[in-house]
Amino acid sequence: MTEQANKSLQNFLLSRELSNKKVLVCILNWGLGHASRCIPLIESFEKLNNEVFVLSSGPALELISKNFPGRKCIDSGEADMRYGKSSLATSIKIALQSPRFIRNIRVEEKLVEEICQQEQIDFILSDNRYGCRSKLAKSVFLGHQLNIPVPIGGSVVQALNKRLLNRFDEVWVPDYEGPQSLAGRLAKVLDLKVPIAYIGPLSRFNRKAAERMPSVYDKIFILSGPEPQRSLFEADILAGKYTESSDGRMVIVRGLPQEKGELKVPENWASFNHLNTEELLNLIEESKEIVCRSGYSSIMDLHTIQRVAKLVPTPGQAEQEYLALLHKSSDLILGNS
Repeated sequence: MTEQANKSLQNFLLSRELSNKKVLVCILNWGLGHASRCIPLIESFEKLNNEVFVLSSGPALELISKNFPGRKCIDSGEADMRYGKSSLATSIKIALQSPRFIRNIRVEEKLVEEICQQEQIDFILSDNRYGCRSKLAKSVFLGHQLNIPVPIGGSVVQALNKRLLNRFDEVWVPDYEGPQSLAGRLAKVLDLKVPIAYIGPLSRFNRKAAERMPSVYDKIFILSGPEPQRSLFEADILAGKYTESSDGRMVIVRGLPQEKGELKVPENWASFNHLNTEELLNLIEESKEIVCRSGYSSIMDLHTIQRVAKLVPTPGQAEQEYLALLHKSSDLILGNS
């Protein structure tokens, strides 16, 4: 986030009297996007002398641990969300995992209640974790999907979403309100009983990307998301699906902060399992083109650094398919609406 956006975020937090408090940030482990967009929030909380605790698991918790070494990180231990190998298979897999999702809400509630009692938590920020709330602390839900796009059962899903959101004290939407919205109809206001605040896009990047000439790489591929779709995307990239020539210089960032092994790539390619924020931005600046998933955190990052990309939605993930269509033109990302 730019310096101006960071100041605006800190002023917003101060308007909610969030200084010198104990804050629990609960992050969904569903790819790296939820964790990366919480980085500027955690930084702002700490600048206002709040003590921050983080609850997450898997790669998301690993990303936060690497960005905030020595902080109090708690492993919630839930199983990763799994996708299918096709759009239909992914839709079926998500539907079959719904009972586990409901059960996990109850597990989260119990765990968060214990943490609040042990650590005397004053404030909870829950990024897309519906069970991370407590009567012992003000509880805020962070999310851009007030309207969840699903291929079937839409009215049931929307009713459940509304019911779960109304259990929180407030909802924060990381987006602009109105025609400049990056999430489009996903972030349009529901008839909620609790207050909704549009806090602006969140990005771990803190500046516009400079254009370095000549470029070192023709393309940078930035991977993310649940398996097996992350690996299938990687395989398609290596098979040349998104390259016009085998002669160009390419670099792939795999989105695997826990991985130790190296990926075998052609001689004119470079590969990184994971990069920190500044390293990734430098690599983006050295690349002519960007290819990435159309997840909302990627959209916010592109908006912040003012770069366009070839957006490739995860098959079967209706949210990403909608966002890829919404941002087919670069106007919203570049602020030209």
